[in-house]
Amino acid sequence: MWTERYRPKTLDDVKTEKSKVLLTSIQEDPTSLPHLLLYGPPGTGKTSTALAIANQIYDKADQPFWVKILNASDQRGIDVVRGPVTDFCETVGLRTTKKSYPFKLLIFDEADAMTPDAQKDLRPKIIEHSGSVRFCFIANYLSKMHDAIQSRCTLIRFPPVPRHLVEAQVARVAKGEDLALSPDIATIIVNEAKGDLRKATHILQALESVTRLPLEDQAEEAWKTLGKPTEETIERVRVSLKGASPKDRLVIWKSNLGRFLLIDILKVYAGMIKEDFEKIPKVAEMEQRLLQEGGTCMPAHRAALMGLIVK
Repeated sequence: MWTERYRPKTLDDVKTEKSKVLLTSIQEDPTSLPHLLLYGPPGTGKTSTALAIANQIYDKADQPFWVKILNASDQRGIDVVRGPVTDFCETVGLRTTKKSYPFKLLIFDEADAMTPDAQKDLRPKIIEHSGSVRFCFIANYLSKMHDAIQSRCTLIRFPPVPRHLVEAQVARVAKGEDLALSPDIATIIVNEAKGDLRKATHILQALESVTRLPLEDQAEEAWKTLGKPTEETIERVRVSLKGASPKDRLVIWKSNLGRFLLIDILKVYAGMIKEDFEKIPKVAEMEQRLLQEGGTCMPAHRAALMGLIVK
């Protein structure tokens, strides 16, 4: 997977303005590492930061004995606290090198998926083993983390990745994979990723075959691969629908847009009417309706969206 191949490996690779001071202090003095709670949307560098900290402190050969990573979405109950967590905290780490370590590191990925009882049961473990173990929690939602954990950790928020950094990541991966990327397809990837580096890399990998095409053909093929219509397709349909009979409208719609989800059609259309202030509230209302009612192919929803586009 390209996401693993191009995952940042060092603290220098994952430093942001908000985390720079803390991560620099860890580089200079690993013993300064506090218990951590890294939180924010997916694909913003939380897990990469935790792994980079592990790489900074521990030799690769020693990490199996000194670093433990638990995926809390799979191991989410109280049994994991009383089993693997307790075992790791109470055993002595082995060393295959001459390097010495101040403590072991326990990383909980997707920690907000843990049950409240399991999180609460971690409190005495953190207190008891603070001298020999550092706890690092990774979560998408801070509100789902127990106060007992929040109060004992240094909190670092990871916001959506700025656009210029997503663009840089896409360019880096494209260069590493020797892909000829047109500016249009690069823009599509960045827009679809919405600040999620992992998603951007996934999309680029999904579009690998498209990047082998001539540059002028890439954008349209990218939209087809992503299962979304292009603005040109929607504009062509909009013009064709005007003046057509209800029966003909249905034929035109199905032949051009029938394979796409209504919510995807609406989102692309929303990008086309940014300055049409009269339609914006109607588009927002339609989007809410589709999401609430699951309207991906219902005739009533299709008719409503068709009418919205034609007006």
